[in-house]
Amino acid sequence: MSKQNDRSPTQPEQRLMGRYPETDTFLWRNENPKGHISDDCVIRAIAGASGKSWYEVFDELNIVRREAARVDKTAIKKYLAQKGWSIRKQPRRADGTKYTGAEFCKWLSVNYPNGELGRIIADIGGHHIVCICPTEHGDGINCRYKVLDTWNSTGRCIGSWWTRADVSLTPVAQRH
Repeated sequence: MSKQNDRSPTQPEQRLMGRYPETDTFLWRNENPKGHISDDCVIRAIAGASGKSWYEVFDELNIVRREAARVDKTAIKKYLAQKGWSIRKQPRRADGTKYTGAEFCKWLSVNYPNGELGRIIADIGGHHIVCICPTEHGDGINCRYKVLDTWNSTGRCIGSWWTRADVSLTPVAQRH
């Protein structure tokens, strides 16, 4: 995760922190340096996943948007590819059903219990981008993947997701 801002939470942030407590699959976090809580989810997610500052991601992404003359997901995909992230197809169960954010976090925690995938960027709910990060579980052995964001969107379905290009997607159970 990028370094959390050294500032006191704004009133809107305080309200959201109270409304969305930590769960097994969600941790409240805001990468925006001014405490804004809307309209910048992709920047917050990339900053949280990459360890870059919000401003650095904002500036770099805007260069790609300007070059592409687009502000949609096409520019986001191009930016992430340039930065070494690989897009993954929407995860589905064997019967074709989709995973919610909470179910996906639990699946990640079971299949990558040591945080092997590292930080993830995911499309959730069709129009929102979040950072999913392995967090300490408390037993000192395993981790829990959690959505880090300003509101709990874990009940919505996961769409495309991105990992660093150099990680293996082989679950623990399938490794030899």
